[in-house]
Amino acid sequence: ELVDYRIRSVDEGSDALGEISVLLDGDGPLFEGKATGTDIVLASAEAYVRALNKLALYRTDEFAGSAPVDANGVNAR
Repeated sequence: ELVDYRIRSVDEGSDALGEISVLLDGDGPLFEGKATGTDIVLASAEAYVRALNKLALYRTDEFAGSAPVDANGVNAR
C-alpha cells in the first residue's frame, strides 16, 4: 500500500530536476524508494519500483529468516 508520495524541486527552470520519494507499507515495515529526474512521471515510476524491489527482497529474506529493519521500521536495505 502506498503510504506517502512526495515531489521536491531540486532546482529551477524548465529543465528542473524533481526528486520523488515514495513510501510503501509492507504489512508492517515500510519501504522507501527515491528517484530524481526532469520527467516526474518516469521518476515516480522508478521510485515506486525501487520501493517494490526492497519489499520483494525483504519478503525473500523474511522467508529465509533474516530481514533487517531500522529503528523507524523502514527496511534497512
